[in-house]
Amino acid sequence: MKVTCAILTASLAGIAPALAQVPDFPLTGIVYNTKDAAALTHFCRLSSDRVSMECEFTQTSVRRKLDADTAAKKVADARAEFASKPMQVSQKECAEYENLSLIMQGKKAAPDPQGMAKMSQREKADGLAVIGQMVSFCRAPNIDNWIKLVSAGVEKDKRTCLVSSNSFKQKFRQSDANAWIVISQPEGPCGVVQLSRFEPEKTKYSTFWNYFSRKAVTNPNADAGLMQCRDLDEREYRYQWQKRDPDLNCEYVEFSPI
Repeated sequence: MKVTCAILTASLAGIAPALAQVPDFPLTGIVYNTKDAAALTHFCRLSSDRVSMECEFTQTSVRRKLDADTAAKKVADARAEFASKPMQVSQKECAEYENLSLIMQGKKAAPDPQGMAKMSQREKADGLAVIGQMVSFCRAPNIDNWIKLVSAGVEKDKRTCLVSSNSFKQKFRQSDANAWIVISQPEGPCGVVQLSRFEPEKTKYSTFWNYFSRKAVTNPNADAGLMQCRDLDEREYRYQWQKRDPDLNCEYVEFSPI
């Protein structure tokens, strides 16, 4: 028992100095968005004079391709569009869908057996559902069958998640409160100023860093091209060091550039 205690004491003696020497700036780490399914990895380097640091970030986010409200709007828009101008499909296209339906059901040989074999059962079932609705629309091109066809595609998109990532750099200076504040100047026609910061969170054993992302628009009356400057997001987003595993129930994943 005395030997065990001696070993434990020696181990703790080695850990304590290491914890005490935690640097007063964030190094390499990952922080998790507290609201969205997103995370930031960062690698920071302290300047030689230790009054500023530069950090490289990679942001990765996952989001649903369609939420419930957007899905409902898409179906409503399809109904209104069909009412004003009914959709038509050529006989040739309908014949191709009939043929594809037989292939998906295994009633006819596939032109690409290897490609068909790589499809999961879920992919086959969802593909057959859309193709089956297209066949039904070809046989009876009315608004009810058109909405069923659109809804089949929408339901798949509701179970699909988009994954995107982007990289950026920021330079920080240390504040009196031991936080690190981003150094930023107004940029672009909107005069966007970055207000992000790192803040320390001390625990019993160590100091961890949380990241707060925010920007301010100094020229809200300007035009940013695709949107008005006043419409840019100026909310603050907190990224915490504690790990988060959001459950989005994604059945399909698509990669997105934004």
